Amino acid sequence: MKKSMRLYHMIHFVNTKTVFNLSDLMEKFNISRRTALRDIQEMEMLGVPIYSEAGKHGGYRIIRERNLTKIDLTNEESNALIFALTSISNMNSLPFSTTYEDIFHKIYTNSTTEQRNSIDFFKNKVKYHHIHVNKSEFDVTPFIQVMTKKKWLHIIYAGTKMNGLYFIIGFLFKNGLWYMVITNESMNYTKILNAEKINELQEITEMEELPKITMDNFQNYMFRPDNKTKIEIHCQERGLNMLKNHLWDSVTISRISDNMYLFETYVNEKDLNFISSLLSKMGKHIKVVSPAPLIQQIINELEEVLAMYQNS
Repeated sequence: MKKSMRLYHMIHFVNTKTVFNLSDLMEKFNISRRTALRDIQEMEMLGVPIYSEAGKHGGYRIIRERNLTKIDLTNEESNALIFALTSISNMNSLPFSTTYEDIFHKIYTNSTTEQRNSIDFFKNKVKYHHIHVNKSEFDVTPFIQVMTKKKWLHIIYAGTKMNGLYFIIGFLFKNGLWYMVITNESMNYTKILNAEKINELQEITEMEELPKITMDNFQNYMFRPDNKTKIEIHCQERGLNMLKNHLWDSVTISRISDNMYLFETYVNEKDLNFISSLLSKMGKHIKVVSPAPLIQQIINELEEVLAMYQNS
């Protein structure tokens, strides 16, 4: 643990104690006596009002808490927050250089005794296995910081500079990957980029006005009339679940029989090669019924796979 973070946790720790001594700090933070003494001095320099008491029952005390954010949570709100944090606990990194453990520790040490008992009971009672599929180590923080500057950007994506200027609308996280939602300079359509494939964001000019496009309505601007292609897929429940695991721009699902669904979405026609590769991996669990070019690409891919086995 970094020294700065250790000191922060230590401030919260000592504020939960009526009296504490060096051995408490040494055991809690796995540090030496010398380091514990030095940390106490540094907390004092930071303004933490610590005073010592000599004698058999002596130790260190805090006069009062200072410079700590106070949030009055009910027991139900505390449990809900812990459940929410648990859902992101398996992500290798979070924006702004923080971790689930840091946030959890701060909430725990500032909770009431009753709330801590409740948190202890629920801890490790819920596991979110879907997050384990892909544990992202990608740090999206620099891109978020660029977004806050409200500037038009040149974007170098997958080694190629994209034409025109773009503005960052926001970010999506799904199946272990971060995606960036952007709009073009005319603000009449949006794109979704895999954030890990973005090589560089070049800041150009400040925006005169914020776009009307937001994370709530960006899907309405995903396509221009000249490149919008509708995909229709028949599938049973297992195939439907497989389709739902992927990031689609907009989706309509309707039941066409007792055990059959119609899955409809729109894609950029330039992405059909990628889409065909994605759908072909779902095998017999789905059947694409339109458009014809996509069906043919899937057939071609499956024939290539079949040829590998026939020629072996």
